[in-house]
Amino acid sequence: MNKLIASMQANLYKLERIEYNELSLRANNEAVEIALLLAAHPAPPMPVFPLDSQYENAESLANAIDDLFSKDNPVDLDYYAAGNGDKNGKDPSEGFFMDGGQDAVGETAPAITDTEAVATCTEWKTKYNVIVGASWGDLPYDLQQKWLEYSCDYHMKKDTAGDFM
Repeated sequence: MNKLIASMQANLYKLERIEYNELSLRANNEAVEIALLLAAHPAPPMPVFPLDSQYENAESLANAIDDLFSKDNPVDLDYYAAGNGDKNGKDPSEGFFMDGGQDAVGETAPAITDTEAVATCTEWKTKYNVIVGASWGDLPYDLQQKWLEYSCDYHMKKDTAGDFM
């Protein structure tokens, strides 16, 4: 069976050599174009999730989680799902961040409102030819980081390239 397949492949190659070479050349050219596009637009940096030093030990982290969800301290998910705030009386409309403070994992809120973010993202999109969801355009790397920080893809989602959102 293998000999038959090899023979058929050899004959096919002889009969369609020119077509095969053209297809191979086109595929190689497209691969080079894709590689150049990827090289011109670096991937966004991987997120870093800082861990509070008190939880660096896996056992102490597991104990903290167990304490939070223990039978002595039950979490009433229906209470929170109904939008009643948290155990400490925090208003749920305040979100995870309050006045540029830190959230539960120590991340600092961006010091910009949604309205300011939309205005800034729109300006950068126009000025630097950004194609939302597809290309950074001419947006400098430091502004790419700000773009991610301000969630510009989210704010500009009606302008995305394609229907992936």
